[in-house]
Amino acid sequence: MNKFLIFLLISGIILAFSIITLSSAPVINKNVDSIGWVLTNCKFISDLEEKSDSLDEKYQLNRAKTLCERRKAMYSLEYASFIFDIISGFFCTFLSFLQYFEIGKKLKKNTGLIGLIIGIIGFILTFIYFVYSGYIFINDSSRVEKLFPNGAKYKIIDNNSINSKITAYEGDKKDDSRYAKYKDLGQKQYNYDSDYYKIYHKGGESYECLDTNYDSAISPNCNYVYPSPKLDNKNKYLYDKWTTTLIFSFLISICDIGLLIFGLLLFKEGDNTK
Repeated sequence: MNKFLIFLLISGIILAFSIITLSSAPVINKNVDSIGWVLTNCKFISDLEEKSDSLDEKYQLNRAKTLCERRKAMYSLEYASFIFDIISGFFCTFLSFLQYFEIGKKLKKNTGLIGLIIGIIGFILTFIYFVYSGYIFINDSSRVEKLFPNGAKYKIIDNNSINSKITAYEGDKKDDSRYAKYKDLGQKQYNYDSDYYKIYHKGGESYECLDTNYDSAISPNCNYVYPSPKLDNKNKYLYDKWTTTLIFSFLISICDIGLLIFGLLLFKEGDNTK
């Protein structure tokens, strides 16, 4: 197959995938608190860590500083990588289109060199973004309170015949343990679900197992205590947007390698063009 045709196809795919990521990227589209991410002063947190005499406080501040730096990196990389990808994708598509139709044959070597350079830069930016974004998505916590899989906020346990409540994060000592991770936000307990909605409102607003109504003295039959139901799917929306961005950023990274390879091949062939 004609190398310029493959180069053209790869460039076009990068352009198309970059457009998709621009429409789904969680920071660019403000699906997360990106303003808070960029305005947080990581140096201030670092200074507090240095001044603290408490080991526990130092540990918490170190976690907060690391999280701050990681989020700032993701913020910057998301803008840099995808804007670079869409501009370079368009540029390479245009150049390879001209070359495929034998317009400006003398530019063959330069086109290959441009593809080689753009492939290297694009891969580095996009893959590093993929790593940072994926790490935050899998390991970091949102501001959504963690719930049991059945949507309950508390589980009632019998402790010496006295009803007591435990949370879904009971026993987890991490400072952000009460919050669900971003990767969990697609689960139905964090979004509107008709079955949960019916459970929550069983018996009307007076349902004794709702968090706002529960009283251990008069609600002995509750195994779980439920919060008010979610009325929207914004958490699922964020989850879907983020996973879409991760998938396509990885695919763009692969395409950048292809651009690099075929750019190198075209560059080597350029000296033979007369």
